[in-house]
Amino acid sequence: VARYALEDHTPPNIELIQPFCEDVHNWLSADSKNVAAVHCKAGKGRTGTMVCCYLLYSRQKASADEALKFYGTKRTHDEKGVTIPSQRRYVEYYAALVTSGLQYSATRVHIRELVMSPPPTLNGGTCSPELTVSQAQPSFKTPSGCHEVRKDEGSIRVYLTHCTPLYGDVRVDVYNKPKMKMRKEKLFHFWFNTFFVAAGVGAERVPALDDSPNLEAFKLTLNKWQLDEAHKDKQHKHYSPDFKVILLTPYKTWTIL
Repeated sequence: VARYALEDHTPPNIELIQPFCEDVHNWLSADSKNVAAVHCKAGKGRTGTMVCCYLLYSRQKASADEALKFYGTKRTHDEKGVTIPSQRRYVEYYAALVTSGLQYSATRVHIRELVMSPPPTLNGGTCSPELTVSQAQPSFKTPSGCHEVRKDEGSIRVYLTHCTPLYGDVRVDVYNKPKMKMRKEKLFHFWFNTFFVAAGVGAERVPALDDSPNLEAFKLTLNKWQLDEAHKDKQHKHYSPDFKVILLTPYKTWTIL
């Protein structure tokens, strides 16, 4: 029995995937009668994420989309296998490692700005966003309130005033904090990995930011269906069909040894 720990409803740490795939492959290759039983709490999301990665590792499937579709048809009756956007994103990340020959290294980036466009529609009126940024390993979380918010007709921009370098697996949680309420309400969150942003996987290079002219900058754009929790708003009650989040991240070629 081998255990690969990851929390419910989250993607695995990117560095956990390769050892898992090698472990499964070694076991299956040892004897044609061997069977690998992979499970989590419900046996769907986290299990599916890792199984899809193994399908890519073993070259049984050529793309993340193929692996996810295959798992969905085999695991469920409605083809809804891995449905959490961040888990699907990490299958896409691993597919990039397998198919493009990228060599993973923990790469540092800064988050300078988060843009929401168009602004969410909330019951209490306008959105007053707060966000927290968490790093998985080593564990780190930004204190709330370390940002300023600017609004215009078509978007809300959140500028981080303390740009702590981040590397590896990163989670961004976005909240609404109405002025008349004591408690903030969760809007959505998402995970990404800094290496793939800097490598241009699911992100694009943009001109250097004004306050970081000597650093490369990348833009990570996630639509509504790529955001955990927001993707459940199928009736577009709070988020329009074209809702998206943009992260701007200056990047310097540092790696963690």
